[in-house]
Amino acid sequence: MKVLFIANSVFIPEDQRKTVTGYDYIVSEIAHKLSERCEIDLYLVRPYPRSLKAGKVSIIGHSYKDLLKYVRLSDVATYIKIAAKGKTDFKSRLRNVTYYWVMRDIERLIKRNNYDIVHVHGVEFMDVVASLAAARCQVPFLYTMHGLISYGIPNISQLDMDSEQAALNIVRDNDFVITTVSTGTKMVPCEDKGINPDKVVVVNNAVKTVDTAAADWKEKYPQIEGKRLIISIGSVSYGKNQIQLLRAFSLLPDEVKAKTMIFLAGQDLTGGVVGDYVKEHQLEDKVVICGFLSKQELAGLYQVADYNALLSISEGFGLSMIEAAKYGIPTLTFADLDAVKDIYSPDSMLVLDDRTDEAVAEGLMKMFSTKWDKEAIIRSVDRFSEDIYFQYIDVYHQIINNKTNKIKPKAILDALGL
Repeated sequence: MKVLFIANSVFIPEDQRKTVTGYDYIVSEIAHKLSERCEIDLYLVRPYPRSLKAGKVSIIGHSYKDLLKYVRLSDVATYIKIAAKGKTDFKSRLRNVTYYWVMRDIERLIKRNNYDIVHVHGVEFMDVVASLAAARCQVPFLYTMHGLISYGIPNISQLDMDSEQAALNIVRDNDFVITTVSTGTKMVPCEDKGINPDKVVVVNNAVKTVDTAAADWKEKYPQIEGKRLIISIGSVSYGKNQIQLLRAFSLLPDEVKAKTMIFLAGQDLTGGVVGDYVKEHQLEDKVVICGFLSKQELAGLYQVADYNALLSISEGFGLSMIEAAKYGIPTLTFADLDAVKDIYSPDSMLVLDDRTDEAVAEGLMKMFSTKWDKEAIIRSVDRFSEDIYFQYIDVYHQIINNKTNKIKPKAILDALGL
């Protein structure tokens, strides 16, 4: 089977990028695993300077200059509609227009390579526009939602939120199936939009750990010796909600705080709000904002950590909870997160029904006092092996055999309001 992946970005080890998201790692791992049984090409929607072979996966990049050949007078009306929908600055409007040129480039690729199916990883505006290429070529395509972005997630553009809703409308109104990474991210849109649940297939993410020594962390931060260490993994942001962890920590008894440290692992996207909180509350000796960490660095942090806290406003899958469990670390989180429905195990998680700071503080104290069985924690996530990704191939066959997921371009344009 020949499959074209369409992704916003992907993890490429030799790039040594300063920031790599969980999405990047997951898409890369899915592509590499499926390449054991399929021929996988991976097209990057965002500009990337070169094309290369990564294992068995062909990664296809482009530059803005490469796209200029797709500028067509006949498409001007569409360009104007796209620019008008952006409702942002001129640079952003122009970038949105380039996604239509990207669509033309993908269309050329599909015609040349005769893919059996196109797999679109995401439902942001760039992704849904890119999917037009498959529709124009009458090739079946699949959207995968790696999390919800239009149901109360902060700092998401209106255009991207509208695009997710457009993709969901396509699923509801056509003979079309979609995949998502958790039961929670399935049920929310199904209930909200009246989508037949049979049209939404859950394929969980897998966990892939890296073996590394913890010595570097102990040498870099000798003050962690003799302390309980709480970690929170992911970009420091309003969505990940690390600020609430700090507020709850401030409520703990002084003798508990004196024996505890918090490490926040991720790029700070709050404009310094979290760092300012640390300074204002004199927590500099207890809270470390690590910035972006590579897989190897993160593995070292897991090795020295005692507890994990994930207090996100929303979480599509909650990979850090599984990663932590793989290292024998329990997680404190909220019961209402979409990810909890698939991941929850009393052996590895403590879940809170109440989202107040006081409830989180009580949860921390309970987590500290609980006697956790490290081996039981590790066993609780055994089912999340990389073989789980072969379920995507089952979905591909279902789509091809049932002749679904082929729609007219007009259905996408209408859903996007273009």
